[in-house]
Amino acid sequence: MTRGSSGAVVFVAYATRTLDLAWIPVGAEIIVVHNDGEFDRATVADHSVTHVDAVGNVGFGAAVNLALPAIAAERVVLCNPDVQLRAEHYEALVAATPDEVVTVPLVDDDGAPTSVVSAYPTPLSHLASAYRLGRFAPRAGRARHLVSQAFGRWGQAHRESLRQATGSWPLAERWVSGGVLSVDTERLTEVGGFDDRYFLYYEDVDLCDRLAARFPRSVARVADVEAGRHSVGGSGRDANRRPAERARRHSAARYAASQPGGSWRIARRLIEPTRGVEQS
Repeated sequence: MTRGSSGAVVFVAYATRTLDLAWIPVGAEIIVVHNDGEFDRATVADHSVTHVDAVGNVGFGAAVNLALPAIAAERVVLCNPDVQLRAEHYEALVAATPDEVVTVPLVDDDGAPTSVVSAYPTPLSHLASAYRLGRFAPRAGRARHLVSQAFGRWGQAHRESLRQATGSWPLAERWVSGGVLSVDTERLTEVGGFDDRYFLYYEDVDLCDRLAARFPRSVARVADVEAGRHSVGGSGRDANRRPAERARRHSAARYAASQPGGSWRIARRLIEPTRGVEQS
């Protein structure tokens, strides 16, 4: 049975001056975790916002974890500051059962669908992701379609994810992007929240993997609503690009190290050959 519409919306603010809160209903919990001091709190003074100050930039997952003790709602709704949503999206995100990790369709600034529910990576696809090889094949282009065919079943799932299909899949098979997602608060807390050793990138893959292992009936669901908008890739165009790419590769290496098998060990060495990553 679907639970009531009770969701706390968590934003992690870094290099962000303000937030669009118009899609969140009056009375809903809103928590902003500050990874720097750039946010103008006066811009959200008309809303009931709980502000949590991190000690410097602690990364995305660790920042979300700082918000968990303040949450009373049944579900945690995570939303990147560069995502634009509407009231219907909030309702879709919170109208869910504990077994569901929910997201909504998103398009980028050019109107092209982005992947919000994806198959778990293979060693080969993970290696390509770690080095952002996809930037040479735009999501909406024929080149991306052709290249993805070389990735077998993962590539087929990737193509499906870019057709903006709605529906549900076992969470053990597909993970939900942390750009926008909602998850049962108790379950998120029970698995210990995000693994804060992932400073940035792949923490959502790891979280869904652990939720699926702890709660085998969990599903990933894309709600049947109109798409929101996500300004994808903004960090790649500013002064944070190089640190972000280092964080991507280190997190990619960590995820690879957490997976069993020789192919994953090779992938880890190719991603970050000069730096060891513990598997624990």
